[in-house]
Amino acid sequence: LEVSLPALLRAFMAIMQRAPEAMAVEITPDTINVGERMVTVLDRLTLQSPVPFLALFEGATTRALLIATFLGLLELLRRGLVRARQSEPGSEITIYRTVEAVVGADGHPD
Repeated sequence: LEVSLPALLRAFMAIMQRAPEAMAVEITPDTINVGERMVTVLDRLTLQSPVPFLALFEGATTRALLIATFLGLLELLRRGLVRARQSEPGSEITIYRTVEAVVGADGHPD
């Protein structure tokens, strides 16, 4: 099944709720670089596809990084470069790469 946006939001909120309070930081324009996170997600999917949704957030050290990763994933989904699926509603979400595309540092396909 394709995953709905509300299902993705619920999964992300669960990640945010588990994040330690120490990860809370003030977000400044330099803190979040969604384009870089898009490249990171695509790089990960180049090496391994599919990837569990939760695995995309492993190693995030701040809430800003969690948010930037999620926003990057949403943009990749919007562009059709990745797909989110689950075997049944409420089951684990899996992210798949759909096309081979080069994404520049600005987050736009070259």
